[in-house]
Amino acid sequence: MNQKNLAVWLKTIIGCTALIGLFVYGFVIPIFIGKWYFVANYPELSSAYVPWIIFISISALPCFMALIRAWQIATEIGRDNSFSSINARHMRQISLYAMIDSAYFFIGNIVMLFLNMHHPGFVIVALFIVLAGIIIAVAAACLAHLIDKAAVIREENESFV
Repeated sequence: MNQKNLAVWLKTIIGCTALIGLFVYGFVIPIFIGKWYFVANYPELSSAYVPWIIFISISALPCFMALIRAWQIATEIGRDNSFSSINARHMRQISLYAMIDSAYFFIGNIVMLFLNMHHPGFVIVALFIVLAGIIIAVAAACLAHLIDKAAVIREENESFV
């Protein structure tokens, strides 16, 4: 598989991920999960439905910003510029977005819990979501470091040619 084909595949996956994200954030969370959680199972929390939808919608922003950076990385890969400082910077930004989203989601869940806007058992589920975000942040930071090292080696090799 050459660089251009790889870039096309990556962009296809990123585009599908964005569409799935739009579907989940725009339809599944507000209608199925929101109505099921707040109305069907915990009617005493039905007044928290709108604050939760706003809270979850804001958490979508770093996710879609990371997808934009991933698209830019795929574009650089298509240009045969895989190991570059540009891609390392984009990976660091993805790491930052994941960390910001994880912190926001964690703090928001604690605040909502203290405001009595959700069930304490949901905090455990939220911790797994936060853990997944932290794992993504650490993996992206490690990849950024490796891409940066590879970019330095590539520049050294090109200077000898």
